[in-house]
Parts: sequence; structure tokens; C-alpha cells
Amino acid sequence: MAGDEVQGAGQDMDYNITFPEPLSSAGWSTGPSEEPVVFLLGWAGCRDKHLAKYSSIYQQQGCITVRYTAALRDVFLSDPLGGERLRVVACQLLELLADYGVEGQPVLMHVFSNGGAMLYRRLAQEIAARGHTVQVVGAVFDSAPSDRHVRGLTRALNAILKTRTNTAMRLLALLLYMIVVLFLKFFAIPLGLVKSTYKVLVRGRWRWPELYLYSQADSIVPWRDVCRIAEERRTTGVRVRCHDFVTSEHVSHFRAFPEEYTARCVAFLRECLPGDVAEEEDEVETSDSSTKAEDSDGHGEDAADAIDEGGARRRKGAVWLAKEERPSFP
Repeated sequence: MAGDEVQGAGQDMDYNITFPEPLSSAGWSTGPSEEPVVFLLGWAGCRDKHLAKYSSIYQQQGCITVRYTAALRDVFLSDPLGGERLRVVACQLLELLADYGVEGQPVLMHVFSNGGAMLYRRLAQEIAARGHTVQVVGAVFDSAPSDRHVRGLTRALNAILKTRTNTAMRLLALLLYMIVVLFLKFFAIPLGLVKSTYKVLVRGRWRWPELYLYSQADSIVPWRDVCRIAEERRTTGVRVRCHDFVTSEHVSHFRAFPEEYTARCVAFLRECLPGDVAEEEDEVETSDSSTKAEDSDGHGEDAADAIDEGGARRRKGAVWLAKEERPSFP
């Protein structure tokens, strides 16, 4: 679906906002003049052309999308050391809603890796602190968040620097960054000098629904970290969905399973919107993307073949995390 796209730049913040063509069949109970707004917060080093592929999922549903990726210096240095840059960026992103006349419309946040999670933290904190008028209805986490493991962080930085610097500079940057991470892990965070993004997200006061998309094959963000925060959030009263793609790599779930990934995001979006929330189910979804789900008659059916009344494809395998069955940790 084609739509109007605006590239914005100001105060060192580059973003893209896309407005879909009017759709009478979008099916949003909020009305055609109140399309959902989806913030897509890219992973560190993400290029907009890659983020735009995820944006199209929501554009095809009649949503307005805002794409933004935080600068590398903010993700790897400024924010971990207590810098204020991402808080300023968060304020600017929230101001876009008023600037484009969409303040008060339902907002979904789609977060990628720890780079996106750091910015999401600042957005959520800003909304909670101000009693902001932004109506956040849910958040999707793709390959995030992790509890700052040295190996995963250095792998992430190494992957980014490979295409940007020579070998000597890359090794020097990795060494310096490892020193920073160790300082944070064993000194700054334990002493309370800096707050861990992971811990802030675990204890956040916001209560909108959350969907966690992860994989046991992720070598950067450990799947156990994702399961742990999902369970912690559930115990605070947050409605949580989880899905393990099992074999896909870090921020590669959409590339490996495009139809399933899209179906899960669309179903979650519809469930989060006013009047579109589906009934909660007291079971835990399977972690295998190829697993068959059983319908109410006990007959096996593919987990992606259910259709809801609004016409959105949904997966029976995707259910709210239950109280009775929780992720187990070794």
C-alpha cells in the first residue's frame, strides 16, 4: 500500500513518518480519523531501508508509522554512562505526535534489540513521569532486552564496526568498550550510579500489553533474559505474549519467518486496540514455530490458519502467558 512519507530532521534527529492511504475497510474501532500510530525503534546500526520493511507490516493495516534509530554513540556510550541524549530524543519523538496532529491516537511501539530498548525505556519513562496524553496500547520487543552480557554486547558492536572501520580501529574500540561494560557491570550499576535499562524495564510502572519475539539461536541477546523479563512483567499484572522462533538469528525473525512474524504483529495490534482485545487464554504457546495447535474439537490445525471476525489472520499458538505454566530457568 502506498502512502505519503515524510523525512524529518532537526536538532540532530532524523526520522521518517509515513501516512497510509485512507482505508474504509481498515476495521479499527477507533474510527478512520484515528489510525493507530506505530513507533519503530531500530537496533544499533540499523539502516532505514531495513526498518522500512517492518514499517510496511503496519502500513498495510492502515497505520501511521514513525521510524527512528538512535545514534551509535548514544546506545554504546552516552546512555549506558547516564547521558541525557536519549531522553531528549524521546521528548522530540513524543512532540512529533502533536506536530503532525495525531496526539491522542492509539500508539504501539515496536522495539528492536537493546538499541531500541534503550530508547523505549526513555519514552516509557517520559510518558509515565509526565502523565502524558499519549495513549500507548502495547509494545512489541524483537530480540530484546538483555541484561548486558559482555559477550553479546561486544559481538553486537563488532558486527557493526566490521563494515565501518579497519581491523586495528575495530579491535581498539572493542577493547575500550569492554572496559566500559565491565565498569558498568561490576561498579556503576551495583553502586546505583547508573540504572540498568533491563532492570528499569522489569520494574516499569506502565502496564500496557507486551509481546516478546525471540529465538534460542540468538547469539547476542540470550533468550533466557527475554523469558525472565516476560515472566517478571506478567507478575506485575502486565498482559504478556511470548514466542520463540527457535532457529532465527538476532533481529532476523521476520526474514526467516515473514508470514508468521507478520501474523503475530497484526494479531497483537488488533488485540491491543480499544474494542479489539481478544479473550485471554490460560495456556502457554508452543516455542516451536512449526508446531501444530489443537482446536476446540481436538483436531490438529496449523497455528496460523485462524481468522478473527475483523478479518485479521491470527495464530492459535499465540496466547497470553499463563499463571499456571511459566518459563523455567536452569
